[in-house]
Amino acid sequence: MRHQLTDEQKAAVRSPAGRTFVEAGPGTGKTTVAAARFGCIRYSQPVASSRGVVAVSFTVAATQELRSRITGRWGRAALDTPSRVCTIDRELTDILCWLLRRELIVWPNGLTTIDPLDSCDNHPMWKYDSDRRHQTWQPDLVGDAVQAVQADISGNRRITQTDLLTLLKQGVCSHEDVRRIVRAALANPALRASVVEHRQATIAHFIVDEVFDADVLDLDLIRLHCEAGIPTTIAGDQWQALYDFRKAVPGEVAAAIDQLGFEPAPIEQSHRFAEPHLERLAVELRRGGCTVPVLAEGTAVDVVLGRWWQHLWDGPDWVLPLSFGGDIDNATDAIIALLVDHVTHEKLNLRSRAREDALIRLNATTDELVVWAERLSAVHRLLTDTSEAVAVQALAELRRCPTATPGRRAVRKLTSDKERAAISRIQAIAARLVCPTGLVEGLTAHQAKGRQWKTVGLCVLDTDVAAIESGLDINNRDHRALYVALTRASHGSGRVRS
Repeated sequence: MRHQLTDEQKAAVRSPAGRTFVEAGPGTGKTTVAAARFGCIRYSQPVASSRGVVAVSFTVAATQELRSRITGRWGRAALDTPSRVCTIDRELTDILCWLLRRELIVWPNGLTTIDPLDSCDNHPMWKYDSDRRHQTWQPDLVGDAVQAVQADISGNRRITQTDLLTLLKQGVCSHEDVRRIVRAALANPALRASVVEHRQATIAHFIVDEVFDADVLDLDLIRLHCEAGIPTTIAGDQWQALYDFRKAVPGEVAAAIDQLGFEPAPIEQSHRFAEPHLERLAVELRRGGCTVPVLAEGTAVDVVLGRWWQHLWDGPDWVLPLSFGGDIDNATDAIIALLVDHVTHEKLNLRSRAREDALIRLNATTDELVVWAERLSAVHRLLTDTSEAVAVQALAELRRCPTATPGRRAVRKLTSDKERAAISRIQAIAARLVCPTGLVEGLTAHQAKGRQWKTVGLCVLDTDVAAIESGLDINNRDHRALYVALTRASHGSGRVRS
């Protein structure tokens, strides 16, 4: 549906500045403005122009949302070549492939097209090893050639130089590998100059949504477009920057906005908050201290949010978090994650957030998961109370689930400390299954970013409450997560009682 823009949104869309910064708080329609600006610029171009409008964002979900907003307002023809909307990883891959086609850099086996994976962790040539003394090999740009370079181990993954070279000759690599190579290429003055010339010839305008999620390389790409004199629009809100885990640098982005001379186009009117006190809360959180009410007993909520997954598991038993979070370091973590997925699907008709990672860790397929479903259901039925004895029995049965696939072995037990942690997780799941009230979805602020609900419950720590009362710090990632969690509701929000 095409929405009528407000006067301040129209001003941002029509900004004549060559470098425009659309600064927009929660619910102000930042993505709507980015989509409207995309179309205005796209259709101001000559029909036969070889230069397109390119818009990027940082996650698949955010990119899909931006794309749908553009096609909904302007029609599918707005994305006809050479204009496009893609993830920034896809754009960096296109730059790499252009360098390969021009023979400015060389890929093993002479490949000129690369289609990177999100992760190579599920590839059989990568092995897992907990010994931190081991090292791994990674592709990097040495001179003008992509080569296997020895580096410190990444997580628990390792690979030999020979095996890595074999994969590279087949074009097998990850988006992180591409980013490493492009980073090295842009650090080379001659290669950088070639990329600048190429972008000048093919891009009429560059748009970056959620700009505060940028890391050092992403920020350098923005600088490159400014160097090239390409009109650039960036949109975002530093208060909602949450991707420190992917090495985002919101503070550096804020400094670069000033250094590069971006003209601000602020959007202050929010369309999210149906109740005045919620709008006041969003303002007060930015300005200084305020209080967050406790929800009255029995208040129905649509979702419960917390800073981290563990905060949600430590909360009321009627909150069912969609993950335990963290890395899935072993097969037991993975099979417990699949139990969480089974339970969330049965109780909430929702898939867990770690389902795919768990399958990768077990080197299993979704077809196998279907075969295991009956055994997962049996474990589910075992959890009739929260006692340790029941949890131990359920965990033992859970570990046998993979044996439903011929040739697979049961998951092995862990060392004592990790075994106790696994049993505790089973008990936490059991507490949700025996809860007499209906279950409500639990999400972290990271998962909630960009979304809204009518009524939101909050699982916040006493230290979080103290931080909110004394005033949040925009440079503190935990405080930004609190800000996002506190600004998702349209009608009501408050702390839930543990």
